[in-house]
Amino acid sequence: MEFTVFDHIFAPAERDLFLDRFNLYLFPTLREPFGITVVEAGARGLVVVTTDSPGPAYILDSPRREEYAWGTVTGYGVLVRRTDDPERNLAPNVAQALAWTLENWETAVRRALAFHRRVQERFTWQKVTEAYLSLYRGE
Repeated sequence: MEFTVFDHIFAPAERDLFLDRFNLYLFPTLREPFGITVVEAGARGLVVVTTDSPGPAYILDSPRREEYAWGTVTGYGVLVRRTDDPERNLAPNVAQALAWTLENWETAVRRALAFHRRVQERFTWQKVTEAYLSLYRGE
């Protein structure tokens, strides 16, 4: 198992080559209003484990939900529960979410494939542009 931390901004082609080296994307953010990196990971077909901050929760939201003490598994990925005391509780929740993901790898991969389809349907630049133009036109 390889763990890599990346700490710089990638050009799109460089980013895609980098992400294609992995199977899982972990984004343990405490506050994220959208989560473009979650979308980018989904576009590459990665299993996504992130926190339930507003952006990632919106992106991974689905009617299919399994609730656990440590977080939620949706039809598209895994949302780790943030708490009022993240310094004490976030790391154990992330560990349990990762354990669930590894123990249920086939399920996680199926959900990653569903998320990949969702990204293509809703989050490409073309789709976002169409949505903004529709809103602007009052459609």
